[in-house]
Amino acid sequence: MPLDGIVAMTSAEKEVVLNINPDDVTKFTDANLATYDRLRVKEAYPRIFGTQSPPYLKYVGPELVNVSDIELDNKVFEQTVRANINPKGPDLRDDIRFNGFNLAELGIFLVRLKNGKYLTMEGRSRGKLLREDFDMTNLIADVFDVEDIADIVRFALFMNSSKKPFGEASYEDIRNVIMWLIDNGAIAKQPDTVEGRSALTDAITVELDFIAGGKLKPAQYDLIILDARDKALGYKSVISFPKGKGVEDYLDELLGQERIAKDLADGIKYVPVAIFDEKMYPRMITETAKASKSIKEIRFVMYMGVPSASDPEGSWLKDGAGFKKRFDTFEEQIAEIRFNGVRVDTSRIKIWGAIPQVRSLDKKYTMNRVYVYK
Repeated sequence: MPLDGIVAMTSAEKEVVLNINPDDVTKFTDANLATYDRLRVKEAYPRIFGTQSPPYLKYVGPELVNVSDIELDNKVFEQTVRANINPKGPDLRDDIRFNGFNLAELGIFLVRLKNGKYLTMEGRSRGKLLREDFDMTNLIADVFDVEDIADIVRFALFMNSSKKPFGEASYEDIRNVIMWLIDNGAIAKQPDTVEGRSALTDAITVELDFIAGGKLKPAQYDLIILDARDKALGYKSVISFPKGKGVEDYLDELLGQERIAKDLADGIKYVPVAIFDEKMYPRMITETAKASKSIKEIRFVMYMGVPSASDPEGSWLKDGAGFKKRFDTFEEQIAEIRFNGVRVDTSRIKIWGAIPQVRSLDKKYTMNRVYVYK
């Protein structure tokens, strides 16, 4: 039902929920601005307006800003902060058209630039819709002063990550900004030492803690930190296979096509398997069922999806190099509890080796070949 349909809104409701569909409505008024300032409760957003806001963020106040005064072609900023188009843009347009523009909701955030123009830190999708779909010539905005472009980028992504329900930042958005901060020196590079890598990891973690807004899974968190650290160091220090991506090709490269073909002719098949103890038996059943009759031995080569960013060496030693010993103990306990101590038969499926994934361990666990369990 369109706005103000079967039952008309009261005048008080119309002050808060604006119908901007008519052709003669092209700008917000001072009265609209006062209503917004009255209803938008700054105390509800301490990380923006209050004691928890970052020190670089200086709040100026709510303003009516002409669309012509807003920079719309700052491609570096736009591409950095938003890797993807807001997938909920059409939903937002329909919401405004049918339910009105609500002045009680958190508004558009602009930052004042030294040239007298403004840059949108938050609400780019709404601003675009108001300009292009509703032909508004000005916007109601909360205005801030921020000196450093890196701080503008940080805060813009924080808002993308934390604001609901529209415009949540994606993994790609967050990763994109962290890489940009490194490229532009906002995250300082460190020497390639244990202390330097630790300091770099801490610095990246601090950035993620703020801008990600709790929207990342632990593995995504680790992957961004590891990738960002590698970018700063200038080489690949840790190999990751998020959700198994790329692991089959990588294992083929380590083993070599000649060996794979020779062993396959002898009835030996290699299978990369993610390190999840609880999934090992279902995987054994699946691989056995789909193996051809010519396959006599299946060799599981273990890998970690994403090693821990805080301690990649320790996590790989524990779960990569140490997996077989742990799993052997588990199987012995199962055999004792469930099968009266019968010896585990490893002739058909072997926990054979692990893919080395941490370059700092290369002297003992060479990166260019599979580590074969003893």
